[in-house]
Amino acid sequence: MARRKSVALEPKYLVDQHWKVSKRVVKLQGRIAARTHVVGTLEVTKRTGAKPVRKAVTTLAPSEESELLKLIRNSRIEIAEAAETKKIASEGKYDYLKSEIGMNIVLPRGTIRELRFAANLVPGHRVKVIDGFPKDKIDQRSIVGGKITLGIDKAFQFIPNPVAKGLTQLLNVDLDPWEFRLGNVKSVKVDFSGGLTSFVEWYFRRNGIRNNLRVALVIRKLKGVKSIQAKVTAFWSYKDHPFRKGGIRSDEKVIEILSE
Repeated sequence: MARRKSVALEPKYLVDQHWKVSKRVVKLQGRIAARTHVVGTLEVTKRTGAKPVRKAVTTLAPSEESELLKLIRNSRIEIAEAAETKKIASEGKYDYLKSEIGMNIVLPRGTIRELRFAANLVPGHRVKVIDGFPKDKIDQRSIVGGKITLGIDKAFQFIPNPVAKGLTQLLNVDLDPWEFRLGNVKSVKVDFSGGLTSFVEWYFRRNGIRNNLRVALVIRKLKGVKSIQAKVTAFWSYKDHPFRKGGIRSDEKVIEILSE
């Protein structure tokens, strides 16, 4: 199977403990660069036969801040540039879609303490998210090898582990229930902003966030809509680093949800 292409959500802003932007990452880089100092000299000959000239050489002084900038610059969240989307039902003037978005967290070192992932669907006035998954603390007993059995009921809500719960009122679709590749998570608390809107957000916290995650959506669209995109952004903070009361906000990228 060909590897799906991805786009990278890269650090753009520093944020405070309330996730409000405090400064751009490029300004932090300029501040650190201003602290360079002379660490040696170099003999430079301007022309043949001329007397060598000793010239001061400046380099960036090793510091905690420069190491921090390196950590920030090399961190990113890779998102599949096209979601895996399937039509699951049609009712009246609407189609209903199941869409899955995968992401990989790339860190040079350390771990993520908190992660917020936001998706704004376009065209927002013609599409709505009915439900999202995950949306609460995940029962570790239901996860095997990073996968969980997931179903969608007739109200278009995600139902984790429906067979074990004895639930049979599921949509009649080929993959219901199906194995959802949730990712490498452990003891993660999840908050989901809720449906019936074109803008949704997940908030993952605690120490179980690892290198890959996956989210799912049930989307309602007008039948005439042939293309849906999502503007995606991420916020994250690191565990055990100088920004104990703040973190990073990424740039915004656009991914494809549907293209017919």
